[in-house]
Amino acid sequence: CTTDITVQACDSQPVNILIQQRLVGDQIVADVKVANAVNLLGYQFTLNFDPEVLAIADLIDQSGTTDSQHLLTDLNDKLRVMRMSNALEPMIVPNGETIFSVTFDILKEENTSLYIGSDPVELMFVGEDLEERCVNAPAQTFIITGAGVTGTLYDDANLNCLADAGELNPANWLVELTEQSTGVQFYGNSKADGTYLVYALPGTYTVKAYSPNDLWMFCDNDVTVTLPNEDDKVTQDFYAQADIRCSDLRVEAGANFLRRCFRNRYFVEYCNDGTEAAQDAYVEVDLDNSLIFENDASVPFSVAGQTITFNLGDIPYGDCGDFWFDVTVDCDGTAIGQTHCIEARIYPVEDCFEPNPLWSGASLNIKGECDDDEVRFTIENVGVGDMTNPLEFIVIEDDVMRPGAPIQLGANEDYALAPLPADGTTYRVTIPQVANHPGMSMPTIALEGCGTNSTGTFSTGFVNMFPLDDAATSIDIECIENRGSYDPNDKAVAPKGYTDKNYINANNDLDYHIRFQNTGTDTAFKVVVVDKISENLDLSTLRLGASSHDYELSINDGRTMTFTFDNILLVDSLTNEPGSHGFIKFKISQVEDLADGEQILNEADIFFDFNDPIRTNMTQLEIGQVDDGNSTKELESIGLSVYPNPTADLLNITHEYDSETLTLFVFDQLGRTVLVKRISNQETLSVKELPAGSYDYKLTNLKKVMAVGKFSRL
Repeated sequence: CTTDITVQACDSQPVNILIQQRLVGDQIVADVKVANAVNLLGYQFTLNFDPEVLAIADLIDQSGTTDSQHLLTDLNDKLRVMRMSNALEPMIVPNGETIFSVTFDILKEENTSLYIGSDPVELMFVGEDLEERCVNAPAQTFIITGAGVTGTLYDDANLNCLADAGELNPANWLVELTEQSTGVQFYGNSKADGTYLVYALPGTYTVKAYSPNDLWMFCDNDVTVTLPNEDDKVTQDFYAQADIRCSDLRVEAGANFLRRCFRNRYFVEYCNDGTEAAQDAYVEVDLDNSLIFENDASVPFSVAGQTITFNLGDIPYGDCGDFWFDVTVDCDGTAIGQTHCIEARIYPVEDCFEPNPLWSGASLNIKGECDDDEVRFTIENVGVGDMTNPLEFIVIEDDVMRPGAPIQLGANEDYALAPLPADGTTYRVTIPQVANHPGMSMPTIALEGCGTNSTGTFSTGFVNMFPLDDAATSIDIECIENRGSYDPNDKAVAPKGYTDKNYINANNDLDYHIRFQNTGTDTAFKVVVVDKISENLDLSTLRLGASSHDYELSINDGRTMTFTFDNILLVDSLTNEPGSHGFIKFKISQVEDLADGEQILNEADIFFDFNDPIRTNMTQLEIGQVDDGNSTKELESIGLSVYPNPTADLLNITHEYDSETLTLFVFDQLGRTVLVKRISNQETLSVKELPAGSYDYKLTNLKKVMAVGKFSRL
């Protein structure tokens, strides 16, 4: 993938540089070599290229001289290179050796060329005698090809499974290629005009498009295509039709970070992923009591205490928008590392689907408050029906779980937990939602900073250990730990897991947050974030979140997401520190039913213009439970039996652990806790209220996990 570029400085005519055949997704390295010149004091030239076909990935000085300086400027389709020796000492460059290398990413299939000329920088190579040197410029051929599937996504409004004038083209919908014999997958995403292109190896593939929700159906999906050779192209269009007419609003909120005593900016993005327009839409944002709204936002708003309402008007289906607002983190009563949460809710929320007829109508919610000396939690049934089964809640003190007593509430009834001491502990209360509840509710609430401990401080870092109750797309809860000094380029994940192993449940969705800052000495014109997604994450579930600036997403090499911020004009931190930051958020699901011990590792590379990439920290999560099959794995010998498995009604559990009672936790395939029960040596449980399916369980003595496994409900 390397080609020579030699230039003739004594000839004013541009020289086309043509390169051997390459594939889309490859890289080429163009080497600038010197002919008829040995010792140079400096050089300058302009490298011209087509930015639709090629993108600069790296620049390398090959001369080996450190006593010199470069000036590199990207003009979109030109690269200006100027170099001189600081000490006016010649650079020793053997005749014909490379002095400068440019690495290009190949973006699309198209014949193209590079050439070196004198616009806007005059072409010049200067020797030690201050005389201009000449070099040579041979020509070659440059062709880009690649195998893949291409096509267009259409909103088939007239339901004829054809492309008609005026029909919309969905953007950022995913297309998946699965090789039928190996299971290897490649992904791509539709652009603003609905077109997509997914490159793959030769083979036979199942091609599938993904809509953002179940309101849509396709004329044809799971289509089989064959790519016999590496330069074959197959066209496959997809026609999406509205299965249910309904608006489906999505909201995502985020910030770069939060700093105490400083003004901070939140960004909110919203979309209508539904099949018809939403009328008179608005977003309500509840602020943490430590966040002071600065009465400054990019859209109209009204204020009622700590709740800010942002009016958006009508949102056509398929449309997205964004706005920002500013807050200050209060100095008084806050500490470094303290977590501050906001909750964003978008309205109207339509009931697009009929509820499960087995749902009782009960709906659980948890409230919490810090009193002077006590922490109080209340569980309430805000639904229209009674609970048909008792459920146990869990109290988590920092990272120690303690199950509470079973409760069963009637409609509009509530239950007050026994007060807890306000001693600086971070408390969380969670309870399973009632069986067959619509949506993805996971009732939970965490309170941090209630009182102080014996050292006059309070615990921090526990709020994001466990999932938040924002699985529904119309709600987004953003909890950020404020910072003092920090690495400005990092990657975070929520939930971040508990214990030093960062344990999470299988099937928990993950929320990633990549932050970057221009700490250079000049404005960054282009920022590129490259994130290769773990094989243990399901790329087809990708949901883009809030961001600080507009970007374009592409998915390359099957699993590599590239976020490109063109013309971002990100000011340097010396000129404007608050304006030098940026971020991206996205949500993604795990591959279903990951086994206990599986790890999810992720890091990202951040490119500022042509500088070397900055690699973020690696986020590390480990699945803390589940085995394959309907089996039991004893982590400590307790003589456990769980039977019958599968079962239609009753589940028998016996164990020989006699020092204390064990606690059973049962999780559905979304990782939600659906049952908590203290287990003696012999127990018979009724599971008939659980929907049919597979469930994970673990038995713990509240200090460590004793056993994990699976059972199936018929």
